[in-house]
Amino acid sequence: MAKSRWWTVRRVIWPAVGPPVLAAVTVAVGQSVRLTVMSELLSTTTGPGAEVQQDRTNLETADVFALSVLMVVMTMALELCLLAPARRRLLRPSV
Repeated sequence: MAKSRWWTVRRVIWPAVGPPVLAAVTVAVGQSVRLTVMSELLSTTTGPGAEVQQDRTNLETADVFALSVLMVVMTMALELCLLAPARRRLLRPSV
């Protein structure tokens, strides 16, 4: 008996391809936050990156560290609120 294409995707292809794809998405989200802040740091006068640049110029080290912690918290929130639930849903064992 031939299996449907959906069965093949769900039971064979996705379990093989899913984990590396989700790992790549996780890395891409972290890198996108870093890249956004870096582009703000170099090119604009508003946003967290610009604040880091201004505080660094003014030698306000505590503010630079506070903004760094804020960016880490934002990245962790993205991981815990968006990526972890998606990972659990997409990688759960199919019945």
